[in-house]
Amino acid sequence: MKIAQVANIWQSIPPKGYGGTERVIYDLCQGLTKRGHQVTLFASGDSKIDGKLFSIFKKKLLDKNISWSHYLNSLLHFTYAYEQIKKAGDFDIVHGHYSLASDLISLSFAQLNDVPTLFTAHYPFVIDQKYDDRKKLFEYCNRANFVSISNKQRTLPLKYISTIYHGIDIKQSPFNDCPVDNYILWLGRIVPEKGLEDALNLAVQLKKKLMVVGRIDKENESNYQYFETKIKNQLNNPLVTSLETIDTEKRNELMLQSKCFLFPIKWEEPFGLVMIEAMACGTPVVAFARGSVPEIVKDGETGFIVNSSDQDVRGDFIIKKTGFEGLKEAVEKIYNMSDGQYKQMRINCRKHVELNFSLDKMVGEYENIYKKIIANK
Repeated sequence: MKIAQVANIWQSIPPKGYGGTERVIYDLCQGLTKRGHQVTLFASGDSKIDGKLFSIFKKKLLDKNISWSHYLNSLLHFTYAYEQIKKAGDFDIVHGHYSLASDLISLSFAQLNDVPTLFTAHYPFVIDQKYDDRKKLFEYCNRANFVSISNKQRTLPLKYISTIYHGIDIKQSPFNDCPVDNYILWLGRIVPEKGLEDALNLAVQLKKKLMVVGRIDKENESNYQYFETKIKNQLNNPLVTSLETIDTEKRNELMLQSKCFLFPIKWEEPFGLVMIEAMACGTPVVAFARGSVPEIVKDGETGFIVNSSDQDVRGDFIIKKTGFEGLKEAVEKIYNMSDGQYKQMRINCRKHVELNFSLDKMVGEYENIYKKIIANK
């Protein structure tokens, strides 16, 4: 098949440091190419794949500190991409990736395109009154096929044809069933919905070392102010070690040696690639039961799931306390395990990822979906 992959231009493919969606797109492009398909990627010019790359922006926009809200950059990028797709005239399918509000411009172009189109939603579909304009756009642009990355993500009545979980290359993830260090790990973008405040408070109350790997969102003023007022001073605590940017090798090393990975999210996370990256290294996950978490973590086997509040109970999990107190109990439970119990949990983590979240499984499922869409055009 001849496949066009359309990404956004704020991050490169693959990303240097933070960027779970971009890593998934990169792995998908590489995996499809290895299976003999002709892949063309439309992304920033500093992207690198084994297939063809088309770009109108030489570098990712994050390098220029351009705000996510500058939609005209996206308009130019998607105009160029779909113009090239139309000019080529021989693509079998276009695969778009929605992770920013401005990516919805791509959906509009797809509505006018005769080539079969698939969109993967890497971001939650917000359906409250504030975002009614997005809902209307989805209702009008109803030709595109959608893949969700978790079943929980399906909040709008779109034309879903499958749920395909993200996958990672297990061979690139080292495994350790007996870490030397004893710290809690938190990794993500420093924004309110990622719950770093809970991780910092938990480390202080339990007197445990905390490793924070967080990208400061300087492109969004409210997120930057959150860092300045709520987070910055707490990072000076002697229990806390903080890093802003790391490469894949360093990320794997930190995951490999951590006692547990903390994921106290405050939003409906559509997937959470970092959870399977941690479990692949053997690190159990402690997370609030929001978004995709109950679909990814096996409670009591690969970590612990905690209901986020008494008013938001989503399952009968092992940890009965909710909210912050539930997180504390779950982390303490991991630290209090016998060596044998803890080693078995780390082995469970690795096997769980191997069976359910491998790169080969993800690529194969996308390949089958492409064929299905093309056959039904």
